[in-house]
Amino acid sequence: MADLPERPVVSPRELNTHPEQYDGQDVTVRGYVVLGSNGRSLYESRDRLEAFDRAFRAQTPGFDPSDFYLDCLTLLNARLLEENRSLFNGQTITVRGRFQRNYLDGNVLDLQACGGPTALILDEQDARRVFQDLQAQQ
Repeated sequence: MADLPERPVVSPRELNTHPEQYDGQDVTVRGYVVLGSNGRSLYESRDRLEAFDRAFRAQTPGFDPSDFYLDCLTLLNARLLEENRSLFNGQTITVRGRFQRNYLDGNVLDLQACGGPTALILDEQDARRVFQDLQAQQ
């Protein structure tokens, strides 16, 4: 996947809004990295994640968590990110991978998954490129 021609950059929300259009496709995605004991994801943006957290914690009247479901994309093949959590977590990155609209097919249990069945299988070579770019920025 590393030698792909340039593709338009999409967001987690775009992929989750049109999963049938992107299923099985190599894509370039920009999002906010969330790594922790309860998650391994690319979120729409830091602002959207903070808006969700504020509304959730305050139990804002009219708050509907489903308004945020499309913002989150589970990351697969994310070992490099997890091993370098302090470098990746909380960063907005652009990365390549293969989109799957339904990796939770009934045979998979993923306790770190987002609310929906979609995922991005990270391109290892491109993840290494992002890793090197983040290291260079420090």
